[in-house]
Amino acid sequence: MYETTSVTFDLDRFAWTTGAFELIGRWGGDPGSLGCVRLIVEIDGSRRDIAAQGDMAAAPGDGWRARFLCARAPSPGTPALLTVGGLEVELPEPEILTWGVVERQPAVTPADPPNGAALLESMRSERAALEDARQRLESERRAAEDAESRLIHARRSVDRPGSSIASRQSGPPANNMVLACVLAGAIVLVFLLLMALIA
Repeated sequence: MYETTSVTFDLDRFAWTTGAFELIGRWGGDPGSLGCVRLIVEIDGSRRDIAAQGDMAAAPGDGWRARFLCARAPSPGTPALLTVGGLEVELPEPEILTWGVVERQPAVTPADPPNGAALLESMRSERAALEDARQRLESERRAAEDAESRLIHARRSVDRPGSSIASRQSGPPANNMVLACVLAGAIVLVFLLLMALIA
C-alpha cells in the first residue's frame, strides 16, 4: 500500500497482457483529479515511460483501473513505478497473463555445454571397432582368394594332358575315389570361407 499524509493506494493487481499493462487498485483519502498518470517500466533492458489511456478520475474507496499500451512484455525480475502527478507509487514485478492463465515470465537458463571428453572417447571407440572389423574382412578375403587359387591350380593339374592323375583316370576305382574326395574337400573349404566372409 502506498500512503501519504492525505492519499493512500491499495494495489489489487498489476499485470501485463498481450499489448498492454493493466493496473487495478483503490485510492483512499481524497485523490480527486489524478492528473498525468504514467507507468515507468523496463522493457528489453531500457526504461520506458508509458502514459495511461482514458479518464483517470478516482473516487475514494472505489475501484480504479488504468491501462498502459505496450506491445512488448516486461523484462523479468524488474519492478515498476507509477507516477501520478507529483506522487510516485512503487509497484512489484508484473504478472504475465496468457489466455487468462497467470504465468510468471521464466528466467532464461543456459543449456549445459556438451561433454567434449565423453564425445571424443565415444568416437575413438567406434573408430577402433570399425578398424577391427575391416581387418577381419581383409583377412577373410585373402583366405578366400588363396583357397580359390589352390582350387584353380588343382583343376588345371587334373585337366592337363599327360598328367599322372589324368593318366590314371582309367585305372583302379580307388584312385578315382581319392580324386573325388580331394575335389569335394576343396569345394567345401571355399564354401565355408565365402560364408564366413558374408557373415
